[in-house]
Amino acid sequence: MANEKHLYQLNLGKENWISWRKANPHIIPDLTLVKRTNLQILSQSKEDFEGKGLGWAYSIWNTIINLVITPSLSKQGYIRVENLIGFDFRNTNLTSASLHGENLTKANLTGAILHGINLHNAVLQEVILDKAKINNAYLSNANFNNASIKFADFTLTVLNGSSFRNAQLSGTNFTGADIIRADFTRAVLEGCNFSEAHLSYANLTNVNLTNANLYKTDLRNTNLRNAYLLNANLSIAQVLDTNFEGANLTGVCLENCNINEKTSFVDVICEYFYLQTSQKKRRPVSGEYKEGEFMELMIRKVRSHDLVFTDGIDWQAFFRTFQEFKKEDNDSPISIQSIEDSPGGEFIMRVSPFSSLDEQKFKDIYDQNLKLQERVVGYRRERVTLMQLIELYLNKPLNVMATAESKYMSDTFNIDQSKSSYPSTSMSQSKGNINISETKGNVSGK
Repeated sequence: MANEKHLYQLNLGKENWISWRKANPHIIPDLTLVKRTNLQILSQSKEDFEGKGLGWAYSIWNTIINLVITPSLSKQGYIRVENLIGFDFRNTNLTSASLHGENLTKANLTGAILHGINLHNAVLQEVILDKAKINNAYLSNANFNNASIKFADFTLTVLNGSSFRNAQLSGTNFTGADIIRADFTRAVLEGCNFSEAHLSYANLTNVNLTNANLYKTDLRNTNLRNAYLLNANLSIAQVLDTNFEGANLTGVCLENCNINEKTSFVDVICEYFYLQTSQKKRRPVSGEYKEGEFMELMIRKVRSHDLVFTDGIDWQAFFRTFQEFKKEDNDSPISIQSIEDSPGGEFIMRVSPFSSLDEQKFKDIYDQNLKLQERVVGYRRERVTLMQLIELYLNKPLNVMATAESKYMSDTFNIDQSKSSYPSTSMSQSKGNINISETKGNVSGK
């Protein structure tokens, strides 16, 4: 419950509140659980009385308001001032306050504690919320246009449909927040933390997301046109049907980032990116991508599927499985695009098209072939080099990829081909890679 003495000072009006705060700089106002009164009679002004020929009665009414009604309302936690425009709420405790629809334009809430506050449909234009703590709050459809909200904390807050146009939000924490269909046009989001936040259908056109953390962020159908994402972390992010047209993705981390055929990389600028966090596994290893190369790489990734063989492979079992799989799948058009080797001894087989590859079916057939070989040849497996493989099993030229930027791509991207809806309770998706383990002789999703 709010401190009734503090609320009483607020209810005496803006000028009184400013004077009281200046006279008591050591006091941290406690306005916990305050709410707006619905008593319209309290809004009667001097002009209202004079218009009715009762100007003489205003002073009496005002005395009753200040000495009787206002203390009573303050004791009950009610706000009676007409609006809160430009009020000084620095470091004020407004935990669980109910201020939905309130007009707080140009109010100063620096360092304020707003946990659990209800500001649904509130007007917060040009407000100052720097370093404010706003956890588990309800601020859907709020207007934060041109606001300063630097290094604030919106953890687990509902901000669906809110507008942050031209807002300054550097360093702000949105971890786990619901920000669906929000508008961040031309906002500065440098260094913001959106990890595990829901930003689907949001408008992030022309925003600055330099060094932003978008780990496990839901960016489905989000518009990031012409956004700056230099050195941003997009690991395990859901970027299905996302628009990156004209965006700058130089230095981003794309580890296990989920994309699909409708993810747009048209005119994207990306000189290089990383396959692991902490700026590990740079691609390309040296130099920079030329114009259009990154987009081509993404398109190629969506249209193919990688089978990753780590720690050895039984090639006879694999090729028998490959042929049988095609027959059981009514001679589906799946084909091997390329085979890549790595210094670590891995083989990466790229097949196309992805949509025809049923991982579970492939696993079942492969397991059957391994068991068959155990009975026939005692399950003896030989390691072979890539060139030996080509010589032994292929009678036609094969495209062997050797460029640094193509290697290990299978470790990093997940390609979503399903049409099912994205579950709100989970940020994970099924992964597109297959591992074939030498020790257990089976196929599993990586």
